[in-house]
Amino acid sequence: MTPRHEPIERLHRDLGRLGEEVSRLRVQMQRVQQRTDQVLALRQSAPDAARRLAQLESVLDAEGVAAHLRDAIARAPLQPVPVPHLSVGNVLPAAVYDSLVDAIPPAVFFEGGDNEAQELRVPQRAGRLPEIVTWTFVTDVVLRALSPALVARFKDPLAAFARATFPSLPPFEEWKVDITLSQGRIVRRRPSGACPPSPDRPWDFLTGMVPLGRAEDSEEYGSNTLVVFLGPARAHRYLAVPSSAPPETERYTYEFGIGPARDARRALTAKMSRDDAAIWSSRG
Repeated sequence: MTPRHEPIERLHRDLGRLGEEVSRLRVQMQRVQQRTDQVLALRQSAPDAARRLAQLESVLDAEGVAAHLRDAIARAPLQPVPVPHLSVGNVLPAAVYDSLVDAIPPAVFFEGGDNEAQELRVPQRAGRLPEIVTWTFVTDVVLRALSPALVARFKDPLAAFARATFPSLPPFEEWKVDITLSQGRIVRRRPSGACPPSPDRPWDFLTGMVPLGRAEDSEEYGSNTLVVFLGPARAHRYLAVPSSAPPETERYTYEFGIGPARDARRALTAKMSRDDAAIWSSRG
């Protein structure tokens, strides 16, 4: 004989499954809408693409920008507190910085929830051609010029960081592995009463950020200044937009990490003690 309460329990299970299916359909519809909005953004930008590409050709000089970066890094004083860091003013030629600001993709290309910082990995796989060209250029310059300059500039703090973080490894100067650009991304922030947590990037030995300020933005939220911290800095603590800001406020930042490349991580993990290797293997 069927217990009297079993039909009610079955109904609850069916309602639960129905709710899960509705949630899945809602997520799928949101993704379809986002792709539709992205296609519309691409179509709207097409007539202007040739003009923007012609402008970029005269601005994006790889050797000139690389030399400018190296000189700016060499001149910036290394500050010891609260953690070792550099603040590098006019880090890019003015025309290049303006091109970066102009190449901020539309919001529909960013990933993340409505109440959290949204990110777009660069160079992006899809987008408007002038933006892809600009951020591919930036990534290449950071990889070839900026990353080695910063590793050299932070030589002593990185050695101390390595001793404290990886006690079972040889000294940092004996590692002989590739320390390079690990992740480049544009982060979009809006007014929030709370700071959303930053993604865990434990292999970032250095964290850099350049606020991307449009002409109408106050200098508080954007300038041609690179700030680089030792370690996987929690950038949201410094860059969160206060909840008192107008609801339409948007702030963008180019952020990147510098750390061991994937093969280097495996090589370092193989040299660690068994306990340390188990921890760091789980972190990628």
